[in-house]
Amino acid sequence: MPQAQISSTQPIELFEPSSLAARLSSGENAVTVLKPAIEQANEELNQRYRDNADISVLVSSRAHFIDQILQLAWQQLPWPDEKNIALVAVGGYGRGELHPHS
Repeated sequence: MPQAQISSTQPIELFEPSSLAARLSSGENAVTVLKPAIEQANEELNQRYRDNADISVLVSSRAHFIDQILQLAWQQLPWPDEKNIALVAVGGYGRGELHPHS
C-alpha cells in the first residue's frame, strides 16, 4: 500500500498530549506541567525557523500546539455548567495562524 503524502501545511506534532494529560489528571500543577512543554515547543519551532522551514507550516504548527495546550488546561477546570461556557479563538489564531510572541 502506498504511503499517504503529507501536506506541506500539516502541523508539526510538537509533543504527546496524552502524556501531559496523564500528568495533569494525576494532580500535578498545570503550570509545572505545561510551561516546560511550551518552552520546548517554542525552541523546536525557532530551530526549524533557523533551518529555513516553511513559514506557513511553523505558523499553523504553533496554533495547533496552543490549541492542544488550551484543551488540556480547559479539561482540568471544574466548570459548573459546561453547556454555557465557551473558549473562542479569534483573529489570526482563529484562522489557525499564530506567530511567535502573539
